[in-house]
Amino acid sequence: MNQRPSNAIIKNIANKAFGATLGSIKSFILWWSLDRLVSVATLCSILFAVFIYYEDRMFRKENTIARKFEQISSAWEVLNKRSNHDNGKSNALNILIKHKVSLNDLDLSCKTHRGINCKRNGVGQTDGVSLSGIFFGHDYRPSESELHYYGTQLNFSGSNIYLMAFHNTSAVRMFFNESSILNFISYRSDFIQSNFTNASLQSSKFAESNLWETIFYNATLEDVVFTSSSLVNADFREASFIGVQFDDLQVSKAVFTNLHIYDKDKKTTFENVWAWVDWQPIDLPNMFKVELCAFEEGKHNRLLKPADCIHTRPLPN
Repeated sequence: MNQRPSNAIIKNIANKAFGATLGSIKSFILWWSLDRLVSVATLCSILFAVFIYYEDRMFRKENTIARKFEQISSAWEVLNKRSNHDNGKSNALNILIKHKVSLNDLDLSCKTHRGINCKRNGVGQTDGVSLSGIFFGHDYRPSESELHYYGTQLNFSGSNIYLMAFHNTSAVRMFFNESSILNFISYRSDFIQSNFTNASLQSSKFAESNLWETIFYNATLEDVVFTSSSLVNADFREASFIGVQFDDLQVSKAVFTNLHIYDKDKKTTFENVWAWVDWQPIDLPNMFKVELCAFEEGKHNRLLKPADCIHTRPLPN
């Protein structure tokens, strides 16, 4: 005959079961707490890393801005220091161009830096500032149509320049009077009302550029190419041409009075040159031909060649 367990035994079993259950609950709470603690710690670590990252970015940005202003300030100091030698001027000018600083009224003329009006000597050089490797629009992209504006009244008169390039650049009324220039390159740029009076310009090219009212009075141009550009109202009086090429451009109201052409081994050529019939070029030698186009208000744009020009023929005497 089975005997009923005593109350002590039942109580002992119950205590063990309760203890085991309580232990399991404590283990679960401990595991859950540790897991949450690890998660919170991980989250804190991530947030701290993000904070450090952005703090570092801000620090670097502030340093970059500080360095930029320091570079710009130093560049202006170099450019304003009077000297006819380069002495870092080319590099300083490229720094300002890189940072797209306005160059309004920049004055590197011989008169300012030497106190005299420099003129070219027998070998074509001047006693003015020497510059080389200047690149306006250094970050030019072929797909970009907007011009980079660098200012107006930039004065390089009486300077010696080797390689100065302009890409997608607008620099109105620049002065190169009496300058000696080798390798001047302009692509898709504006030189409206600029001045090359008495300058020597060699091995240079103006492509898709606007030279409206630009002055080449008494300048010597050798191996210079003008292509797909506008020379409206340009002034070539008393200029000397040696192997100059005019191709696919407008010469409306351009002046060629007393033009000197020295073609020996190099030939000056006019190809696909045109003008508005009411804005004909002045004193263009009879050896050159232009295509004349009739302008109709509201139909034509003075800057663009229309499709309905009359046939090419010499200009009337």
